[in-house]
Amino acid sequence: MSFSFDINVSTDKDQVRLYTGDTDENAFFLHDETIDYLLTAEGSVAGATMKAFNHILTKLSDPDFSADWISVNYGDAFEHFRRLRRDVANELGVSPTGISATPQVVYSYRKDSDQDPDVSTYGE
Repeated sequence: MSFSFDINVSTDKDQVRLYTGDTDENAFFLHDETIDYLLTAEGSVAGATMKAFNHILTKLSDPDFSADWISVNYGDAFEHFRRLRRDVANELGVSPTGISATPQVVYSYRKDSDQDPDVSTYGE
């Protein structure tokens, strides 16, 4: 597995890394191959970025622990990435969870009534 990041942000992969803040080769969450897969599967930098955030948040969902002199608390990092995901989603104009929904209004009527289903009489 590999890591690469060009500070000139010349590729889609670099954009995903920049948006997620995953730019430190000594402490990174996502391998290049994972980002390449997300870009292919989602078809856009915005979609891949949101899925990358979800992947990072999953890794940070491990329970906190302490043993002897060491203590690990993922909670602060999890909240940081959750807020960052929301802010980047607003910037990119996408849903923070990567899921989009379109509201739909459905008018129901009784089939045995004289109401014309193609004519709305609501509010009259």
